[in-house]
Amino acid sequence: MTELSLQHTVRKTLTTGAYQIVAAIWEDIGAASAASGATIPYVYGPRPPNVASDKTSWTADTRSFWFLYLAPVLLQGRFPHDKYYQHLLKLVGLLSQCLQFEVAVTEVEEIRQGFIDWVQKYEDYYYQHDPQHLSASPLTIHALLHIADSIILAGPVWAAWAFPMERYCGRLQPAIRSRRHPYSSLNRYVLDCARLDHIELLYDVRETLALRPPVTDHSTSISGSIREALPGSLGQWGKYELLVDKNARYRNRPVILEKKTFYGQLRQLLVIDLHPVPSAVPPQITSSTIVLGAIQRCLIENDHRTLDIHYYKRLGGLELVDITTVQCLVGRVQDRGRFAIIDRSGSLSRAIYNE
Repeated sequence: MTELSLQHTVRKTLTTGAYQIVAAIWEDIGAASAASGATIPYVYGPRPPNVASDKTSWTADTRSFWFLYLAPVLLQGRFPHDKYYQHLLKLVGLLSQCLQFEVAVTEVEEIRQGFIDWVQKYEDYYYQHDPQHLSASPLTIHALLHIADSIILAGPVWAAWAFPMERYCGRLQPAIRSRRHPYSSLNRYVLDCARLDHIELLYDVRETLALRPPVTDHSTSISGSIREALPGSLGQWGKYELLVDKNARYRNRPVILEKKTFYGQLRQLLVIDLHPVPSAVPPQITSSTIVLGAIQRCLIENDHRTLDIHYYKRLGGLELVDITTVQCLVGRVQDRGRFAIIDRSGSLSRAIYNE
């Protein structure tokens, strides 16, 4: 449980406190949460539900994504006092540390002390050491104090998390065809799946049983058919890196190049065939193909102080860049007249499913 579910608990069982988000504002947050699905790539995970009204679409995966990426954007400036928002950001930071692919021993101790401090503040802010507020202190809050020990015993969180089991349970649920004999339906489904898996492995017919077109391994060169399939106009948003002169504003200073990260919308792809140029230095004796991307850059106005979140309201002009400088897809969340860019290409581990 986090501040997300705490808001539901507050309205049901607790008296009004300084930590409670006004109902009208909570509805606006819910609407922005549901609308963000239109600007977040589907590879990021399931579409975020309406946090204010949708009580059935939440899973561990959607809650994790909402809390780590949407909550810092949608809840900024929403609490009556900023200390509650800063408390939320502290938890996001701790969870981000836990979700790294590698966690050093020194970091484990930082995580341990961080959760101790966070839980103590949680009790001061929400439980308030009042038995009437006992419903604000579920067992999951206490469980945070044991995460550091779990990392020492089992490794990083991703090595022992429950996402695969939740995914498997999600596959089993539609298999229940009989309310009177649900376990018979489940047994039959599990048995059929096991038989299919056995046949796939025994006769090497995975692609045949998948009932989808076979995967073709294309070479790195761009053939005519691939070139024709490339769209002339795109609408994907991504992150790219360019070398920028640190002394561009100073005419008499030497050129010092450094990598800088940009965000923008990929509008077009340009495929250029280069013929051999023997007279070039060094000589080009073979033909080659390069792909350029026409990207409209986001004019970043400010960044989040502690998280990798960037805000913009306007777009700049088009610029042509080598397509190999494009790093990844990014998502966008519109909130109160501006967009926040969220990026999942960092060191955080996450569940990726292979269908």
